[in-house]
Amino acid sequence: MRYPSRMQAEKAKERRRVGFCPSCGNTAPQRIVHTHRYTTTWYREDGSSHRDGPDMIAHFCVCETCDAPLLYDGIDPTEVGGNWTPLAYPTPAEYGNEVPLAVHKIYEQASKCKERAPLGFAVLIRKALEAICDDRGIEKPRREGDLFHRLKKLEARGDIPPTLARMSDVLRTLGNTAAHDAPEEITVPMTWAIDEFFRAIVEYVYVAPAKIEKFEKRMRRTRSARDASE
Repeated sequence: MRYPSRMQAEKAKERRRVGFCPSCGNTAPQRIVHTHRYTTTWYREDGSSHRDGPDMIAHFCVCETCDAPLLYDGIDPTEVGGNWTPLAYPTPAEYGNEVPLAVHKIYEQASKCKERAPLGFAVLIRKALEAICDDRGIEKPRREGDLFHRLKKLEARGDIPPTLARMSDVLRTLGNTAAHDAPEEITVPMTWAIDEFFRAIVEYVYVAPAKIEKFEKRMRRTRSARDASE
């Protein structure tokens, strides 16, 4: 039997990384199939463009557990002191500071078991809805598990519109189904819809307002800079 040389082993190691794969929920070796470096157009606050920003880099990888593709794309980490380029596909289960840490942590845990344990995913998403109610100041009911009335209060207060209220009730029902010994089965395709519904709720309650506030601040800075130059 021929064993690979040390140089061959090091080269093979360089073409692999260990990372989390959203497709299978495993943290495992990923084979780096192709790396592409490129430049892009950058924009200043006043809207003018330039090309002298940091270089970009994209890695196309394949998970060695489930054979699914992964695309990492962003600023070259060597230029900003980072370790690895952010995951661009599949969509990572990550939120910024606009989403409460409690909600983020539960959703992150749920995403790791979406494919492998659909029942667990549904239960955790229900728990994440509870965390949203906690964060929005909807008091806990006297009896355990009365999420229905908490979500109704969110709707009545205008925190979520009627359409999303229907979505949240569907998630609650599926979570109840998963948590109890119900005859209905939670399948992997059902988790895709559950995930989409939950992300839509989080987008409406947290992400969209934060984006609007950030955009308004940028507009105020732009106006101030324009007024100062006149």
